[in-house]
Amino acid sequence: MLRSTPVRLLIAVALIGLAAYGLHALGLSAQLDRAVLARLIAPLGPWGPLAFGAVFALWVFVALPSAAMNLAGGALFGLALGFVVNWLGCALGACLGFFMARNLGREAIAHRLTGRLQDVDQLLGRHGFTTLLLIRLSSIFPFGALSYAAGISAIRARDFVAATLIGMLPSSLLWTYLGVNLVDFQPRGVALAFAALALLLGVAVIARRRLLGSSAAGDP
Repeated sequence: MLRSTPVRLLIAVALIGLAAYGLHALGLSAQLDRAVLARLIAPLGPWGPLAFGAVFALWVFVALPSAAMNLAGGALFGLALGFVVNWLGCALGACLGFFMARNLGREAIAHRLTGRLQDVDQLLGRHGFTTLLLIRLSSIFPFGALSYAAGISAIRARDFVAATLIGMLPSSLLWTYLGVNLVDFQPRGVALAFAALALLLGVAVIARRRLLGSSAAGDP
């Protein structure tokens, strides 16, 4: 599954870029500029970013793809505020999913883990922060689903929170930046975001090798 995920991500990003170009070519991009989008949330006033962050948290909690909300945050609020709202909203949703899974599922499943799953569980117990940090940095693993999986694993709660907050910084910034440049139709910015996504895919390979390699070696 991991091998196909980078390909799927690249295809998704390419389709986003083609859609943005199509809107621009058809003269429709002017209808989607930030001023127009901002009017959609204007009735909320200063509560707009908070409301968006709450929706983002719920979005991640129910394990929907976070990239779409990151793009929307960038398009609505710009790079600085959009990044902060996206980062905090996504982190809140991830933590809610983790603690629900930890409280409801960990005890029920821990004694049933055997073989490779048990090895991975032990790896997360010993090196949870480093392992999850690498996975979060990759940004290609389903964000909400990963939080639930971590919740029923042996990773410590503090390691999960710290690795999530730090590990999602680059991806949150990248997707927010992509959203800003898509709505403003800045080809250079979009190209730069695509290049950064390719770099994150490289990090994903490193994460996979570390996770599987450490587990197979029985790292103490």
